[in-house]
Amino acid sequence: MPKIEPVPEAEIEAVELDIRLKIMKAGSNVTKVADLLNKTYPDRVENKQTLNRQINQGILPAWKERRIATVLGYNVTWSNDSSRN
Repeated sequence: MPKIEPVPEAEIEAVELDIRLKIMKAGSNVTKVADLLNKTYPDRVENKQTLNRQINQGILPAWKERRIATVLGYNVTWSNDSSRN
């Protein structure tokens, strides 16, 4: 099995800050987000502690990030930065 390199701390902090700012700007908090996720997506139970840990450690799955964005009224999009080619 290939060795997985740790994510650089600066990237973890940047992602955590971005997600927490989005939550705050939506007038919410992690507890409310967990409740919204449970109401909107009853196929999976989310709890505040797990959500906080995933955000803090930078291990939030992409599908969960999309669900959080949806319940907060955001849309996650990818765009091509042609200047990087």
